[in-house]
Amino acid sequence: MKKCRKCQKEFTPTKGLVNYCSTKCKCSRDIKSYAHKISDAGIEYNHVNNEYNFIDNKYTKLYFKILNKSSLADYTEKHHVIPRSLGGENNLLNLRKISAREHFLCHYLLTKMIPRNNPDYYKMIKAFMMMKCTSKGHSRYFNSRLYESKRTEFSKSMSKLQMGEDNSQFGTRWMYLNNETKKIKKEEIEHYLTLGWKFGQFEKPHKQKRHVVQKNKIVELCASANNMTLAHRQYIAQYGMVNIKTFISHAKKLNCYKPNQSGKGTKKYKIKTQDILNGIHNTPIKSNNLKDRLIYENILEEKCSECNLKMWNNKKIPLKLIFIDKNNNNYKIENLRLICLNCNDQIK
Repeated sequence: MKKCRKCQKEFTPTKGLVNYCSTKCKCSRDIKSYAHKISDAGIEYNHVNNEYNFIDNKYTKLYFKILNKSSLADYTEKHHVIPRSLGGENNLLNLRKISAREHFLCHYLLTKMIPRNNPDYYKMIKAFMMMKCTSKGHSRYFNSRLYESKRTEFSKSMSKLQMGEDNSQFGTRWMYLNNETKKIKKEEIEHYLTLGWKFGQFEKPHKQKRHVVQKNKIVELCASANNMTLAHRQYIAQYGMVNIKTFISHAKKLNCYKPNQSGKGTKKYKIKTQDILNGIHNTPIKSNNLKDRLIYENILEEKCSECNLKMWNNKKIPLKLIFIDKNNNNYKIENLRLICLNCNDQIK
């Protein structure tokens, strides 16, 4: 049998109830508030200010004002009144349950309560920057200005805290053996030296430098070659690898690219125009198709043979192919001429 700490009744301890007779007594146990415990331990504002070198300013007063009032929030977090990094103990006398917002503000106030020339200042900066960490249970708002003001101080604090023997890489050396490179701790260096390791890092072979396109050679090859594919192959054989698209883009910028060098995109006819004009092929052909051939192959100039006009109101004049002897099957060049519609009407 055992006495309950709350109601002093005797009860038989169970697995979930060791010191209390019921869950009611356990949940409503009479424990002094953290504010009373702080005062009972002698942690008062003046005492703390002298012992922990807190600055006597409004931030220090506000810090203890927040901790001495009871929190009514549903969600609370534990906060050490005197931070562990400053020598505070991890017991009920140094703990206080406060809301997440109050916890955030308290750590911000701690950065204002310690002089900047004090090494403990950097510890408070680091602790405050850790307040931006979130979890599923809670999240904190960290605005950009507040982050910027403390992030610069945090980088300085980390550089000072990582100086000398406090640095995790203090005393380590780079060593290599064959193609393997490692960073060896100070106490293990002698062991690795006996195994044949050497100081330094293994130098990997440098990557092949990027090919520099020789523009003057592109101009020469494009002028001599019949097509761009041949010019590209000659360039690769003489000066190194380059992509065909890259080669063509440089050729266009240098104004040495000749489109349709292989005949791609040009008009190709089964029956040559000269054979039609010479009477070798007597196959009938439409006058409009023959007119387009004669203009495309520059056999006849695209202008009216009567008025010599090419344009009218900045537009091409529509032309008609006529046969002088009125024989539509006589395709000799002497029997053909181009005439505009206006002149054609006048002749009629």
